[in-house]
Amino acid sequence: MATNKANVVPTLMSSLSMDVLEKLGMKLNPRHPLKDFRYLAGKMNYTYESVRNFERQKNPTVFLLSEWWMSSAEKGEQKTVTNLIEYLQEMRRDDAVELLRPVEFTGKNPVVHRQKLCKPINLIVCSILVCVSRHVRACFFVETMCYRFGSSSK
Repeated sequence: MATNKANVVPTLMSSLSMDVLEKLGMKLNPRHPLKDFRYLAGKMNYTYESVRNFERQKNPTVFLLSEWWMSSAEKGEQKTVTNLIEYLQEMRRDDAVELLRPVEFTGKNPVVHRQKLCKPINLIVCSILVCVSRHVRACFFVETMCYRFGSSSK
């Protein structure tokens, strides 16, 4: 049965589940020259100082990726899973690519509710990002983290 290519779109990074992000962190967080999140950050043009700050986070890979897709969104760009796969292929991280291939494309264009205002989030548990009403993707990510740790603010 053939798939209709018109209905298949690249998955936005902001749409990845925490489960996938955590598994990616398990692969890229451990120190491994030229194959860890530090090298990925360099490929994404982050400075040494930024990488040192990422290292201080509980899950540096998740923090790096959220920073990457949100900073690009502020510039009017949308990063996709395909963009990340390209970096990982350059790093020869086939294990991480294999993890992302099943979620590289979605069956329909995801709806982004741009007028949604952020709800206050418990920042003690969700210290990864600050929820600002203009950054809907940041709110989604922080809310996802809160639900993951059982501290829903709804």
